[in-house]
Amino acid sequence: MPLTEPWSKKHKQLTRHGSGGMPFSLSNSYAQPLTQRELVEFTLARGDTDLVEAYNNHTLEYTPNGGSPDLRHEIAQLYGPKINAENILIFAGGQVALATAAHALTNSHTHAVVFDPAYQSTQEAPVHAGSQVTRVQLSASTGWQIDPRATEAAMREHTKLLLINEPYNPAGTLMSRERQAQLVAVAARRGVYILSDEIYRLLEHDPADRIPAMADLYERGEHRSLQPHAPSLQPHVPSLQRHAPSLQPHVPSLHVTPRAQGSAWGRSPSRGAAAASPLGGSPSRT
Repeated sequence: MPLTEPWSKKHKQLTRHGSGGMPFSLSNSYAQPLTQRELVEFTLARGDTDLVEAYNNHTLEYTPNGGSPDLRHEIAQLYGPKINAENILIFAGGQVALATAAHALTNSHTHAVVFDPAYQSTQEAPVHAGSQVTRVQLSASTGWQIDPRATEAAMREHTKLLLINEPYNPAGTLMSRERQAQLVAVAARRGVYILSDEIYRLLEHDPADRIPAMADLYERGEHRSLQPHAPSLQPHVPSLQRHAPSLQPHVPSLHVTPRAQGSAWGRSPSRGAAAASPLGGSPSRT
């Protein structure tokens, strides 16, 4: 069947509720697409005229390898005082950021722990980096919660990386602060980095349920997050440097945040990493 119009137009027709489209789409994990006009109208409706002015005067040009400095500065505001624009890297997409982090931290001589079910890229990233990988099975009977003891039992002497989703994809559950602290304690005791895919962070039904970003909490934490205009990854890895999209040695941490069509990594001086996202599904605690 020949393509007679851009797929984006067809997709919008199919997904827009109230104009002949489907009321709910369970097959997609992304938000309904917006036109540039709608984006500007929504921004004006909330009274953010300065942002619209900046948008209208923004030039289309090459940016530094690490991403636009002003974008990195804005993303850093989502984290604690130890994280600034120098700790953030912007990528073209979240999967690229996850893969880059895995290649920076693992290789054929290392071992990583992932969970199942989970977002596939968190499972496959260390595999593509050549690392040995152990999958820890999660269960509906325990609310799809990670068991810190089972996690430590899956670790080996050469385990270097633990990859998690928080809020959890695909079940949408939330981790408690206590469980998060236990998991960090396990990783710290074993000298393991945590790559936390926090793409749905900030979507909690109740802000009181929100736990700290991994980049703020753990010196060896890493995090991927989604922002309105950029995906970013924030590293706390001593072997990473902030030349995105490639991470070079001597960087203490990682972090990811997506943009309109992109992703970002950031690193924290304390070697922790985290991820956040204002887009995506709404998680609920179990």
